[in-house]
Amino acid sequence: MSKIYNKSLVGLTTVNAILLVIIYVLYYRTPISNNDRIKTKLNVHKIIIDTESGKIAGFNQKINDDRMQVFLGIPYAEAPIGKLRFQPPKAKQQWNETIDAVNWPNPCMQPDQSLQLNNYNFSEDCLYLNIWSPGGNDSLKPVIVVIHTGAFVFGSASESKYNGLFLAHHAEAIVVTFNYRLNFYGFFYRSNMTDIVPNVGMLDQVEAFKWIHKYIRYFNGDTNRITLVGQSSAALSIGMHIVSPLSQGLISQAIMMSGSPLQVNELNEPEQVDKFWSNYLHYMNCYNTENMIDCVDSKIAKNRSRLVSMEMVKQLADDKLFVNIPIMIDGHFQPNNPIKLLNNLPKKNLSILYGYTNDEGSWIAMLEDREQFGTHIRSHIQSLYQAMSTAELFLNKMFTSLPINKTKIIDYYLNHLLKIHTTQMDMTTVDTIILHRIITNMLGDRYIVCPMEKFIDSLLATKILPYINIIGNTKVILEPVYFGTHSNVFGVANGWDPVTRLKCLPFLSYDFYARILNYSSSSSNMSSYKFGIAICTLNQLCLDFKGNLSRILTSIDRAIELGASIRLGPELEITGYGCEDAFYEIDTVFHSWQVLGEILKKNYKNIIICIGMPVIKDSCLYNCVTIIYNSKIVYIRAKNRLAIHGNYRENRYFKPWNDGTNGSISWFELPPLITEICEQKRVPFGDGAIIEIKDNVIENNDLQASLGVFRIGFEICEELWHADTQSNRHFGLRACHLVVNPSSSYWELRKLDNAYNHVRSVTSKTGGVYAYVNNIGCDGGGRLCFYGRSFVMENGNLLSMSNVLSDELFDEVSVTVSAVDPINIQQFRLQNNIPIRSCTVSEKFIKFNDSKPYENSSMLYSNISDVNTITIENCGFFKNWNFEIPQTNIAKNFVGLCPEEEIMRYCSLWLWDYLRRCIPGGIKGFIVPLSGGLDSSSVVCIVYSLCRFLHHQIYSVKNQNVIKSLKSILDIEAHELQPQDICQRLLRCCYLRTKFSGQDSYDRAKNLAQLVGADFQTYDLTDIYQKIIDTVPLGIKTKSTNDVTIQQQNVQARIRMVLTYYMSECNRLVLATGNVDEALVGYLTKYDCSSADLNPIGSISKNDLKRFMIYSKQIIPNSEQVLDHIINAIPSAELTGQDQKDEEDLGLTYDELSLFGRIRRGIYGTYGPYGMFCKIWNDRHADHVRQVFNGQMVEPTLLASKIKRFFTLYARNRHKQTILTPSLHTETYSPDDNRFDHRQFLFNTKWPWQFEQIDKMIEQILNG
Repeated sequence: MSKIYNKSLVGLTTVNAILLVIIYVLYYRTPISNNDRIKTKLNVHKIIIDTESGKIAGFNQKINDDRMQVFLGIPYAEAPIGKLRFQPPKAKQQWNETIDAVNWPNPCMQPDQSLQLNNYNFSEDCLYLNIWSPGGNDSLKPVIVVIHTGAFVFGSASESKYNGLFLAHHAEAIVVTFNYRLNFYGFFYRSNMTDIVPNVGMLDQVEAFKWIHKYIRYFNGDTNRITLVGQSSAALSIGMHIVSPLSQGLISQAIMMSGSPLQVNELNEPEQVDKFWSNYLHYMNCYNTENMIDCVDSKIAKNRSRLVSMEMVKQLADDKLFVNIPIMIDGHFQPNNPIKLLNNLPKKNLSILYGYTNDEGSWIAMLEDREQFGTHIRSHIQSLYQAMSTAELFLNKMFTSLPINKTKIIDYYLNHLLKIHTTQMDMTTVDTIILHRIITNMLGDRYIVCPMEKFIDSLLATKILPYINIIGNTKVILEPVYFGTHSNVFGVANGWDPVTRLKCLPFLSYDFYARILNYSSSSSNMSSYKFGIAICTLNQLCLDFKGNLSRILTSIDRAIELGASIRLGPELEITGYGCEDAFYEIDTVFHSWQVLGEILKKNYKNIIICIGMPVIKDSCLYNCVTIIYNSKIVYIRAKNRLAIHGNYRENRYFKPWNDGTNGSISWFELPPLITEICEQKRVPFGDGAIIEIKDNVIENNDLQASLGVFRIGFEICEELWHADTQSNRHFGLRACHLVVNPSSSYWELRKLDNAYNHVRSVTSKTGGVYAYVNNIGCDGGGRLCFYGRSFVMENGNLLSMSNVLSDELFDEVSVTVSAVDPINIQQFRLQNNIPIRSCTVSEKFIKFNDSKPYENSSMLYSNISDVNTITIENCGFFKNWNFEIPQTNIAKNFVGLCPEEEIMRYCSLWLWDYLRRCIPGGIKGFIVPLSGGLDSSSVVCIVYSLCRFLHHQIYSVKNQNVIKSLKSILDIEAHELQPQDICQRLLRCCYLRTKFSGQDSYDRAKNLAQLVGADFQTYDLTDIYQKIIDTVPLGIKTKSTNDVTIQQQNVQARIRMVLTYYMSECNRLVLATGNVDEALVGYLTKYDCSSADLNPIGSISKNDLKRFMIYSKQIIPNSEQVLDHIINAIPSAELTGQDQKDEEDLGLTYDELSLFGRIRRGIYGTYGPYGMFCKIWNDRHADHVRQVFNGQMVEPTLLASKIKRFFTLYARNRHKQTILTPSLHTETYSPDDNRFDHRQFLFNTKWPWQFEQIDKMIEQILNG
């Protein structure tokens, strides 16, 4: 028995794919019935349906220009109250009065949940259904019966998301939803209460199906085409009905998402269900009462939340990691377990669509948001490990009652996912994201994926044939999809993937797995030829041509190994992006050609290689991508839009090619050294051409052959963000299948996924594949850290992304390959009616022949400015991808990062890149002047985070480059070192006290250093300080005591800087500890501890640092008490004593500094004093303003005084920016004077004109 696959669905957006599948299932799988048509009668206000049992009144509802018939709250059974409580539903008998079906029905009894209901009157009288119909008398319509989800705990057909109007209209089908008894009232069971029938909630569902079979023809519904649809527990219900003898003959087709009856198989024995409800009675304190039911009723009547909640299910089920309210084997609805029931089913033609997501475990494991997930999982695992000494025991608990070899599970999850080869794990050193991944994969596979696959496989054995199968890389909540609500889609629906099925191996037999592989190799793809796209994220170093070449060659070799047809590298990868004025040097361009020559000499075959490099043409320097095929240059693509914002200054070195709106190309004369290698003299140069591939390996009977050609368009970095440049033309006019974008995007807080979101939006509208390739790390430009996260997006869905997990963060070369099927793109564009206006483009071709490229072209010495297509014929790009993709090449889910994780990752990476590249200079680590305050403590925690990453790279990832570099730094093998051991050798902390220092700050500094394992040194500089004060008289030079005090503070601060450098022993990088808010107003001393070699926090706000320290409590073992003391301490420089407070000195709070900084330059605009006052006053009701002022209304006079104070300090101290230590750029309001924030540093600090305008505005405000 084999599965039939509809590969035309692959690549659609999830919404359209599901809708198309539903329509296909409904209309084309079963013949139209010849039942008599039942006419409806339309009144002015109501529609009357006259059935054999009585009349039902509904109403018309308009959608677009069509009228839909709606019936809400039709009773399908008698109210289950009185003697009918805990009894099977009693069918609705004939009724004399017309049923007024115009109001949403009562939801069944359930605990308080965050549901969007159209009726909040919870009641036991709830057995009602709703019908939406297109109306009309022309033909019978298919019927979609949607079962609501909610783990049998909560949910209702009255939820807004189950409004079937959209689906009924879009699919031209009858849509039915219904309520059924839930929770205590639907599934309560005690073995000693013979008058209580188990599973009455499921019997309600059966009764609803019977009603639909009997009456749906009166609504023009076809009883031979009834499709059940459900997700999660609703899919579980559908599986139960497939095997239940009570439901036979009631189901034609089914669509099941993320659920099957096997996932509750552990808890359906009567004794287990009895124990579940016994636990509930104990919880309610009703177990030993005379009448337990009355006791429960009375308590629920007072507080409905006493019903079983999702959180309570785990406890009642003896802390299983996830269960629904159990459906027991009852001898009636479920006479036996589902597998045994399947074996006794009559043969029938049942069509099933089933699917699940790649991230099922997240939905199971957590109710908190993703940022809290790591903490929850970490604590959960640690608590388990306190009771169990090995990973095997943990997994035994998780997979209890499964008769399998636990070793296989350990091998798979721990070896392949967590990459830890020991059963005794130190959970404190495991990355939060990795913990997230391993737990979600375990839970998803255990409770959703593998039970579902086993159920479907069992169905195959009974000849109940699932004719469509989608395994999703989508992360989607299914119910809103049915009704047209937008949903988050992270990925694309895939065909059969043997690697996905590999996860089920531990739970299933070997012969089962062998048959799966057989399916995948024989019938999974309508076309097995795919185009492999390799995105190569590189950590390059400016002007390190030898190292850069090595990393480029490594990436090409890996791309070929992984079956790629095209290799894409980042922008300017040969030179490094941050060469700055070195781009003026002719050497830089010359060496770039030499490196390209070395790549050409390798004679790579049957792969397109895109290399970023600078090129001089006609005395202008261009930022280019050189496209190579078979060691010949096909095309040099020049950048047409330059980045000149933020830290970018591309127009200082490069010229744009054209204006970016009308592409053009011309001939480029190659340097002699290249001509000698590749025997080419001229190649096309410019931005106007796409590459068109005509493949010679695709068989004529393969679907790919019908596509004709495969088109590739090119963008470079900045062009992505301009609507009038390339991507719209590539996709919308030229029908490109693939657009590639080599980029160099640097990290800024909270902007990590801007490119991802933008490309997702573009490709979801136009269709097509977009490959975005970014640099990673610090390439020598100093103040920037590129964030990697290269990705491939297809039709708005993510295929792959690099550097998602911290495993890859320190990789100098990261290669990810995605196999693209062009049929997906064509189908997406066809089915979404996306217009391709190729008729508006006059195509002019030039052919590339790798034997003698362009040499035989008649246009070799003619004008080719209007050529817009370069054709490569008789190539072998498309490869047969009917093989198991290597584990390292599986497309990764999108993983977003919270700001605290961003700081932890990219500050660590930035420091590591600096440190390892200083090894030739004898650098052995870092030194931090640790004061015990928040800022210096944050720097220490960042260095510890780096040590933690290094430990993981050594033990788990086994990154040889890291191991080699760390050995050179530490002078010892690091294999036996824990994170604290690495930190002890890598980090020195010095506490430099004076007579003004407090004991609390010393204790905080010492405790933190000991906590992370750092070398801690302390020195009292009071004698040195006092000697200077006594030796150098100041009385004749000053006029006030205050001036002397400031000078004395400055002396202390500067001594600390000198001593820190002395204690660095000339082999440690000195780390500064000043934040962006203090730098902005100059709350620092020139040449104090703000002066150092590097500053990892120099453009991070105090508030973000505080949040990072809170986050660090998850990362540093046993750190809560130590870090809480630091977090809760009042910020103080302690230059005049322990009572000195930073915010009092400033006259501003750190919240106000952060707000003013973002308004001066940042996310809220760019304003001077007067503009800032007007901006904040106009936004005084906005949350971001009210939060700063503690929710109070802003008073104009106070606001003005604070803004004047801010700009006075800013103007007075701007000169300090000119000498500040290079800091990692992280914020849009960074005051970095060197690159980002170009300002004068000599001001009229009184701002007379601007402040006068503020005063006039205040007067207007106060006078009304």
